Parts: sequence; C-alpha cells; structure tokens
Amino acid sequence: MKASKFVLAASLALSLLGSTAPVFAEEPQPEEPQQSDIILEETEQPSEEITEVIPEEEPAEEIAEETAEEQPAEETPAETTEDDEIVVKLDDFVNPLYENVLTVEEMLALPDSEPEEGENAELLNASRTCSSLNEAAVWLRGQMKSRVSYVEITIPLNYATYGSNIKTAVNTVYEQLLDGAMAHTKTGTEGDYIYWHWGGLSSPYGTYRPSSGTMLIQTGIKYYTTSSQETKTSTAVTNLLKELNIGSDWSDYDKIHKIYEWITKNVKYTNASDYSTNMYYHTAYSAIVDKSTVCQGYASLLYRLALAVGVDCRVVAGLAEAGNDDSAHGWNIVKIDGKWYNLDSTWDAGYSASNWRYFLKAAYPFSTEHNNWEKYTTSAWKSKYGVSSSDYSTAKLNKVKEFVKRLYTYCLGRSADTNGLLNWAGSLQNKKKSAAVVVQGFFGGQEYKNRNRSDRNFISDCYRVMMNRNYDTGGMNNWLNYLQKDFVSRTYVLRSFVASEEFNNVCNSYGVTRGSIGVSEGRDLNIGITRFVVRLYQNVLNRNPDIGGLNGWCKMINGASQKKSTAIQVAVDGFFHSKEFKNRNTSNSAYVNILYKTFLNRAADTGGYNNWMNKLRSGTSRDDVLKGFANSQEFANLMASYGIK
Repeated sequence: MKASKFVLAASLALSLLGSTAPVFAEEPQPEEPQQSDIILEETEQPSEEITEVIPEEEPAEEIAEETAEEQPAEETPAETTEDDEIVVKLDDFVNPLYENVLTVEEMLALPDSEPEEGENAELLNASRTCSSLNEAAVWLRGQMKSRVSYVEITIPLNYATYGSNIKTAVNTVYEQLLDGAMAHTKTGTEGDYIYWHWGGLSSPYGTYRPSSGTMLIQTGIKYYTTSSQETKTSTAVTNLLKELNIGSDWSDYDKIHKIYEWITKNVKYTNASDYSTNMYYHTAYSAIVDKSTVCQGYASLLYRLALAVGVDCRVVAGLAEAGNDDSAHGWNIVKIDGKWYNLDSTWDAGYSASNWRYFLKAAYPFSTEHNNWEKYTTSAWKSKYGVSSSDYSTAKLNKVKEFVKRLYTYCLGRSADTNGLLNWAGSLQNKKKSAAVVVQGFFGGQEYKNRNRSDRNFISDCYRVMMNRNYDTGGMNNWLNYLQKDFVSRTYVLRSFVASEEFNNVCNSYGVTRGSIGVSEGRDLNIGITRFVVRLYQNVLNRNPDIGGLNGWCKMINGASQKKSTAIQVAVDGFFHSKEFKNRNTSNSAYVNILYKTFLNRAADTGGYNNWMNKLRSGTSRDDVLKGFANSQEFANLMASYGIK
C-alpha cells in the first residue's frame, strides 16, 4: 500500500487523495440544467467568458482532505464524435491506494461483481440522469455498495466553471464524483468501506454536450469483492453482532472493547504468499468469513462493526515502523466520549485484553510506529479527526459502574450481571439517562417488585441509595405517613429523595448527572388535593380510598383529566350524591354530623346542629342543607388550608 498522487496514462491529473472538490450532502436538491450557446470543436476555447458558477452542494463529509500538488498534463486532444459531443477518453487506472502494488492489468483482472443465481446479469450495469453533481455522487455511492460493475451518469455541467479546457472539467468532475460517492456517512458499508474495497476504473469516458449543458460519464468499476461475497459478509456481520449481543445503551468504550476483543481473538494475519496482489486478502470478507486477512481487512471489518453499533470510526493508513520493517499499514481511529483514539487490531491480534498495546491510544507515542500518510496529517483532517493527546482512561466509566453496582446491591440484593451493568452504566456515561431515571428503573422494575419490600424497607432502601446512609427515626416516620396516611405512590417518595441535596452529592462523587423524575398518577400531582380527597373517602364513605378512585378524583380537581371538576363539585356530586353514600342509609342526625366533619373539619356545635335538624324536620331537603355547608366560609377556609382555591 502507498498513498501518493497519481497521473493517468493519458496525462490527465486525477488526484483522489488530494482533491479539492466539494463534498456532498445526502439529500440532493434538483438543479436546472445549464445551457451553453458556445460551440466547441475539439480543444477550441470558448468565444466569450462565462461567469455563472454552479452553486456547490452542502457538504456531508470529505474523502479527500488536502490539496495535491498539480501534475503536469500533456495536451492530449479530446476526441470529437459529432458536432454536439466532445469526448474525453481516460485510460484505465488503479485505486491510488495500491497503484504501486496492483498493476493496471491485475486491476482489470479483478472479478466483476457476480449476480446471485437467478439474478439478472443486467444488475451489473446501471444508468441515471441526475439533476446535480451531488445527486450523482449519492447515486454512485449506492451502485458501488451494490458492486455494480458499469455505470453511466448524466449530469448538468457548465464546464467553464472548471476552466477553459474541457479536459480539466472532465477530470474535476471525476474527482468530485468519486470523492462524494466515498464520503464518510457513518454507515458501515459506505465511506471508507467502499474506498478500501474498490480496485479502479476501466475504460472511463467523459462526454460533454454543449447544447444541453450536460456531461455523460461512463466507466467500469472493479472491486476486491463480488456482490455475492458482500452478501456473505453482511450475513456474517449480522450473525456476529447477534453473538456479541452489544446493547444499544452500552458505553462507546464497552462497545468497541467487545468488537476489538473478538477481532483480535478470532482473526489471524495471513501469511499467504500472494496477499500483496491478491486483493481478496485485503477485504472485510476475508477477515470475517475466512478469519484470515491483512491489515486492511482488520481495519475494514472494525470500521464496519463499529459503525453498526453507533461508534464513529475511520480507517487510517501510513507507514508502519516495527523493528526494521517500514511498509504500508492500515489501522483505525474511533470516537469515544467526544475524542478520537488510535487502535490497531492487526498488531494486537492474538493477544488478550490485558496485553493489548494499541487499543485507544493517544497520538503519541503511537505515531512513533505509525506514520500517517500526508492525507491524514492535513489541518482539515486534524480539525475533524485530531487524535487525543492522552490515552483513553476508564477511570470515569469505572466510577459510573460503581454507582450502578450500588443499585444492584441496595435495591436488588445481588451482584450486577454483566449485560445489566453495561446497559445501565452506558446509558449514564452516554448521557442517555440521568441517575434519577436509572434509580427509578431499579425501584420500578419487576425484580424489585418481586422482592415484596415493605414500606419501611422501601424507605430504608431509598436512604441507602440516595443518601448513602441509614435512615433516622424522624425521617422514616415522615415518609411512612406519606405512604400510609396520605396514600401517595412510592414514585412520589422516590422523586423527593432524588431531588435532595444528599443525592446530588452522591451523584457528584460518582461523576453522574443527577437529573429528576416525574409523576403521572393523580394522587402524586398535588399533595394538598390528595389529602383533601382522602378526607372525603374517610369522612363521607367511611373507608380508605381505593387507588383507582383516588387517582381519578385527584386528576379531575388538578385539571389533569378530560373531565374537570372543582373541589366542591367532587365533594357534593362525587361523594354525597354517590350510590355508595346513599346505600349507607344514614339518619338525619348522622348526616348532619358527617357534614360538619367533612366541610367544617369539626364536631357540630349544639346551636348549629339543632338548627340544621329543625330544617330537615320541617321539610328542607338534604341537598339544600348540603349546599349550606358547601358554600360556607368555613369550608372555603378549609380548602385554602389544602392549597385549593
């Protein structure tokens, strides 16, 4: 392998590794084709200056990061096939990654992408008319992913945008098209995966049509793998990811550690004598299917697996200096906790994790043995992918894991299982969940419920988890009253604990974000309203509330349900007019005493009691007496004491 600039045999400079082409957005916007009134004959210059410039598309990612030195180009005339066409024929050329390893003849001998049995061979060919260069690049990316062997692409083009020479325009378009097709999209089968799996172009043509302002690009594409091999690779990747069972909430560190461990344990470096020119050994296919590959296969497989689990990754290359060896080599960089780190699975292959030397390493001293190609040393590259100045440290993640282990101990009474630990710790490390939400997950989980912890034990568990201490007697009694007298849920109590300053201190000591949790049950929305409704159950119905009814009435008063009611309406219509109360068949005396206790929160005074009893005896209805109590100032004062207006 060697990354250098290359010159086409026709002396047309096409510097893929040093292109200054714009990069491409994933979703292209249609553009109107450019019309040209200039008639071109062979290499004739345009008769007037064209100043219109086609707007560049918004970039997605750039394959080429530096500007290559221009190579001298011989003036090879363009071939004119007819008045409305100017054709530029380019010679076959090899992917610049391997131009000094793979000859043109060897590149052309690479097998074409083979259709599966029963598939139409025309699937190897594809054509498309695109509204912009950007759209063409995105389309070409899809064809290269599918290992399409021959493509024809028509795009609008005002060649004067690229200079006065049609050959310059053809070369520039080729550069931009290929760079865009192989842009880093964070999809494992695109970007670097394509870039490191294509062999070169065969019989490339560029045909410019002045009257329509379009260019037709025609070329064959050679790959290191066939479509059937890529299908097998995809199946193997899917099966491996199932085997690894990497959780979506795992920390990026734990994800990449699991992948790296499998690769270094299971993939062997090939000693095949023809590996330098047999490109089969340079693929992810050879790595995951045959478990035998070279550095490019290691790096390509890690790239694909890392992106599949959501860890950003790039393939990097340069000269390796191991002992007296000084040869081309490929490795990876991955982004963990916002920083990029080097890792070389080839050189760690065969070693256990405790003996890895090249896992998540800083720029130095890794660079003393890995000298990046110029492409990977530019300011543009470093601004996006600059490697950390220090090795990755697991200290912070380990503290997060200790926080989670406490929850297993104090909530579930057992040691943490591996997958559970990695899932909870990863969600905290990646900021997907706050400490409060994780705590709620433990206390609200089925395993904790199955322990059937009493209210006292539940409160004790809260003290241990959130306050890192045993309960005090006063605090215990206070929380028991909330649960057993006010009938709030355990979530209400849990929310109060996680909002405490003591829990905030615990979170800070473990490097996790405290956060908060919410409540959804009606009884937890407003403690004053809940206590008011509990009184109605106890005074009017002579029983403690059922949770469903309590939630329903509290939601109505809080305005949290479709049916809204005032506290007075709930008391009168919901309780005194209820079938349950009527079935009690209370006497007038008992009825008046219940009204005093419910609405005035006191026993009846003699004068008042006699007054209401006389009214009932004289024919006043119970509803009229009820309204007298409900509309009294004493009841208004009572509701105010519960925070009800």
